[in-house]
Amino acid sequence: ICQLDKGANDRIIAVTEQHMITYARPNIYKYDLSTGESEILFDGKANGYSGTRSFVKVDNWLYFCGESTETMRSEYRNQAFSVHYLMRMNLENGALERLNESPVFIYQIDGDKIYFIKEELRHFYIPDDYETNPGGVPILLIGDTLYSCDLDGKNVQAVIQFPDTDFSIFTVINGFYFGTQDKFNHDTHSWGKEHYVAGDLATGKITEATKEE
Repeated sequence: ICQLDKGANDRIIAVTEQHMITYARPNIYKYDLSTGESEILFDGKANGYSGTRSFVKVDNWLYFCGESTETMRSEYRNQAFSVHYLMRMNLENGALERLNESPVFIYQIDGDKIYFIKEELRHFYIPDDYETNPGGVPILLIGDTLYSCDLDGKNVQAVIQFPDTDFSIFTVINGFYFGTQDKFNHDTHSWGKEHYVAGDLATGKITEATKEE
C-alpha cells in the first residue's frame, strides 16, 4: 500500500492493474499504484479543452466528452453554450483521438458500438418578446437523431430519429434503447408530458409509455 498524493478535488474515473486514473478539471492524471508517482495523461488547457465529462473505460481506452473552448451562441437567447467532442485516450501512452468532427452532447457504449446524439443548438419557437425576455425562448442543445459508430469512431450511421424531442436521458443495453423523452408541442409552445421509451435498435420498433404522476 502506498500513499497517493491525490488532490482534494480529484475524482477517480478508472483503475487498471497498475494505475489509478483521476480527473481534476481540466486535466486527467495517472497514478502508479505501486510507487504513488503521478503524471498528467491529458492536459486540458494545452489541448484546447476547459474540462471533460462522461468517462467510460473500454479495455485500454478511456472515452470521454471534452469541453472545448468553442461555443454555440443563441442570438435569441443571448447566451453562449459550450461545445463538446467525443474523445478517447490510450491509458498507457496518453495517445489522444477525437472520434468525429461533429460535437457530441451525450453517448453510450454497448458492446463494440458507440451510440451518440450530436450537439446542436435548436430553436423551437421564437416569442415576440424574446428581446426583453430571452429566457422564454425554448431551445435544445441536441439533434433529433441517434447515431452509432465503431469504437474507433468510424462507420457512423443514423439509427433512429425523434423529431422535436428531448431524448438526452437514455442508455443502450444489448442493442435495446431505454430512455425518457419530452416532446415539444408546437400548438402550446411548451414541452409535453415526460414519457418512457424502449426500442429494438435492430428493427427500429419503439414502445412508448406515459409516465404516471
